[in-house]
Amino acid sequence: MFVDFVKKGFSNAIVNEGTGPNQVILLLSIILGVPNGSIIAIDEPEIHLHPNAQSKLAKIIMRISREENKQIIFSTHSEHMLYPFLAAVSDKKIKPNEVSICYFDQNENGSPRVERLEINEHGQLKGGLKGFWDADIEAFSEFLRDNNG
Repeated sequence: MFVDFVKKGFSNAIVNEGTGPNQVILLLSIILGVPNGSIIAIDEPEIHLHPNAQSKLAKIIMRISREENKQIIFSTHSEHMLYPFLAAVSDKKIKPNEVSICYFDQNENGSPRVERLEINEHGQLKGGLKGFWDADIEAFSEFLRDNNG
């Protein structure tokens, strides 16, 4: 199988590409191959993809879900997979009740806890994405401290 990179002017065998593109081809062939009306569960579809590619994949998943009436459930650790859905709500392309974001955590005693995050009509999450930005904020704060003496 060859992948044609039209913008770069050459063709390249898919086996020479990274793990991410190879996995996306398999993933999309499975999603497209199941009958309309199916429910599909995917664990971390963003693995090995650049953040921009993650966002594009989320948009493709959203489009397939709507056009083929497929319910697609995926787990992710990537905000890049979530933002296109929230942007679609904000742009009125989908309604807040057409997408569900659940946050999985543990209670103090270690038992699992699931919280469905509320999405308003502007695509905003009540309370934000808990824990998604903590490491980034800490690293950026450290960077600023180190560079400001």
